[in-house]
Amino acid sequence: MISLREHAVFLDFDGTLTEIAPRPSLVRLAPDALAILRSVFELTDGALAIVTGRSLAEIDFFLKPFNSCVAAVHGASIRYPDGSLWHYGLLHEIFPRLLKKAQKALGKHDGIIIENKGMAIAIHFRARPELGPLCRAVARHIANSNPRLICQAGKMVIEIVPSDVGKGAAIRNLLQVPPFFGKRPLFAGDDLTDECGFDAVNAKGGISIKIGGGETRAAYKLDDPGSLRQWLGVLLNNANKEQAAPSVPRCNPN
Repeated sequence: MISLREHAVFLDFDGTLTEIAPRPSLVRLAPDALAILRSVFELTDGALAIVTGRSLAEIDFFLKPFNSCVAAVHGASIRYPDGSLWHYGLLHEIFPRLLKKAQKALGKHDGIIIENKGMAIAIHFRARPELGPLCRAVARHIANSNPRLICQAGKMVIEIVPSDVGKGAAIRNLLQVPPFFGKRPLFAGDDLTDECGFDAVNAKGGISIKIGGGETRAAYKLDDPGSLRQWLGVLLNNANKEQAAPSVPRCNPN
């Protein structure tokens, strides 16, 4: 039986809470998403965090007026439950220069979106999948210019990020502070960038849920964001009735 009250809940945004859109700015939340987030927040006494590659400002825009803990830009920027902010301080001065390099190399290609996240650069090629190899090569070339940078692949995107941040580190960090401390972690995500988050949760004996298909180190899976919201909704409804939560299929039986 899963008791949500006893869990610290970590949720990715794109592809997990909401469907992926052709452009990052076109994402729209399902009508029930905010109500579910508020209910999870209340039931867990605030132990809810959005763990995402997006910036903090973007998450606040999409989730307004709901406000919670957020680990943004893959953990390079964190708003803690008490409202205090932490930003990764190293390498900050080099990203404007790296952004110019990416724009110079790829700016002539229509459909390629080069996103400045402050402490990361995302190169989206969803509209031009045939240019994926070129985008990845450019990102690798830029990342190789500094030993503290790495490339992080996602769905139709390649990102240049600091090597010592990630969703796994962000989850481990948040599990050290109230109201997350002492609770069993639950993390749902859909992309390659979420795998280190699954690792962190698995190491704590938590619940890791992969949204969608593909190879994963998560223990469980759900088909799509709608399935996750439905599962959370039933779990919330059952919480007050002290009934067992619906199970999710295991994807790694061993």
